[in-house]
This record gives sequence, structure tokens and C-alpha cells, in this order.
Amino acid sequence: MTEKISDHSTGKIALDFYHRYKISGGVNPEGVKFYNNVINDLLANAEKNGVYIGTPTATGWIYVCPKGIYSLMMYIKNYYKNPPIYITENGVAETNNSSMSVEQALKDNLRLVYHYGHLTYLSKAIKGGADVRGYFVWSFLDDYEWDGGYTVRFGLNYIDFKDNLKRYRKHSALWFQKFLHKG
Repeated sequence: MTEKISDHSTGKIALDFYHRYKISGGVNPEGVKFYNNVINDLLANAEKNGVYIGTPTATGWIYVCPKGIYSLMMYIKNYYKNPPIYITENGVAETNNSSMSVEQALKDNLRLVYHYGHLTYLSKAIKGGADVRGYFVWSFLDDYEWDGGYTVRFGLNYIDFKDNLKRYRKHSALWFQKFLHKG
């Protein structure tokens, strides 16, 4: 049984979501109790026997486990009076392999599967009543990442750092284009 944390509306929520991650509660330095009753409901199966569940990725901190976005949306709906939610970042990185040709680098199947899975579970949450109003992919372009520099690529569009920063749409960008035009 998860304890209800709040009985008041929180307004709008904007959040970045990449994967499930186990957290714990306790008492902060000021002696204020904080809760981690979400472990059983929200983060169930984030890890098993100390091993993360999901496909590891190039970043080392993201594991592909799309069900987590559904769990989080339903948790927010049920415990915070269903405020409007905006997913401000959701994405996955692949290794920047400079020995690959541009054509090979455009085949970003892990990213395509990642977003397909997350959007499938996000759709399920919306059908379950979660008030999700926005979803933004991280990132539109390959960029300089805070923890990996140019060693990883998050973009839907490939930036050729060797050829005057030419841009090419990856397979995931083409998939998103079709996905967005279906509706």
C-alpha cells in the first residue's frame, strides 16, 4: 500500500524521463522526513538482485525499460490529483563511433525501439486517465552532452562533425515523421 503524499493539487508538472531508477527515503539533514513509498508501485522491477532490468545503453545510466513512464504517469495521476504533465525530455544515447559510415550511423534502431516503447506506455497512461499534454524527445540533434561530451549521440538527426556539421535524418526521425502524421 502506497501512502498518499499530498491532498492538494500541484499545478502543472514538467519532468525529464529516461528510465526507472531505484531511490530511497529517509530523513534529510534538517530532520524532515521524506518518503519513498513509491518503490513498490512506481519503481517496481527497476532492479532485481542488484542488476538493473532493461537494455543497457551507451550512457551507462540509462536502461531501456519503457513501462516506467506508465508507472510514473499513473502515480502522479493517483497521488497528485492528476495535474497536467509535460514530458520535457525523453531519449536514449548511442555510442558515437567515428569509424562508422554516415549510412551506418543513421540506423539507430535502439532509439527507435526506445521511443516506440515509451510512447506505447505513455498512450496507455493517457487512456488510463493521466493528463499528459506534451512529449519532447531528447534530442532533435546530436549535441555536446553534459556527462559524455561528443562520445554519445542522443539526436534524431545525425550531425557529421567531420564534414562541416552536415545534418542527416536518422531512422528514428523518419519513424517519428510517420508516427506524427498517422493521427
